[in-house]
Amino acid sequence: MKWDIIQFLLSLQIIGFCIFGGTILLLRSRERRAKKILGFAMYLWAVMAIVRVSVNFYLHEGKEAFHPDVLIIGCFVTAILACYVIEVLRPGYLTLKRFAVFISPIFLTSLMYLAYRLSGGEIHVYYSLKELLEYFNFDVFMRGLFFLLTLFYMLLPVYLILRYSGDYKAFLSENVSNPDDYDLDWLKKTMIVLMVLYGFYLILLLTDILILYVVNKAVLLLTWFYFFYKALFLKPIILEHSFKNSWNLPYQGDDESDDYDGDEEQRGLLSKRYAEEVNQWFEKEKPYLRDDLRLTDLQRIF
Repeated sequence: MKWDIIQFLLSLQIIGFCIFGGTILLLRSRERRAKKILGFAMYLWAVMAIVRVSVNFYLHEGKEAFHPDVLIIGCFVTAILACYVIEVLRPGYLTLKRFAVFISPIFLTSLMYLAYRLSGGEIHVYYSLKELLEYFNFDVFMRGLFFLLTLFYMLLPVYLILRYSGDYKAFLSENVSNPDDYDLDWLKKTMIVLMVLYGFYLILLLTDILILYVVNKAVLLLTWFYFFYKALFLKPIILEHSFKNSWNLPYQGDDESDDYDGDEEQRGLLSKRYAEEVNQWFEKEKPYLRDDLRLTDLQRIF
């Protein structure tokens, strides 16, 4: 009974904190769209926590394995958190159309499962993974499909961060005057946070050990607090380049005017004029005396 009360209080704290944190992030989302995405993710996690408590209020009772409602909501949560990583990594890339395509597998699978349940499909309560495998049917197949989708949305942001964070960090360092004022390693910290959240979510999904179940929720609460705190006070980086039309990072020369393509002489004259203007500006303003002078400062001026 004591553990039931403790886990219930921890669940209430997780639910309350996710609703509070999500609301604050949505109110502050004008600064950055990534905050809006993370705010919705916190709301969904609160919904998942409510469902988790409702299907297993008393810990001493048998816990249903791979509960379909928890699986579906968990799949949506991991997909939205993957969207957060994409938005941080490539601001503006995730248009409404791309977002719809990205989460369409969850909607299609959910509609299939809903149609199966409404048509009177056979639904059982399973209390272990072994029992699931013993009574394999379409219901079990759909639950496994949701679980595989969840794993995909879990692994995708980890891959993206490992694959692109180095180049993106270098790109950001060239787009801010003083990199020390920004947390350029936020992507890697996000990956660690997500791995902790996902790991303990999987434990909640599979475990029936009472003490581990309670410790799990305590760690989740602390992890969400850290994630929210860092995301809320993360100094936004204003980029002149938008990734709406392309995933790739911009390279020098991408924005050259097409009017001068094929006209080497005119381009040479233009480059000479730019060089003269830069030299005059250096002689007049003496910007080289500044410790934080960067190439991007010149690009903004000229």
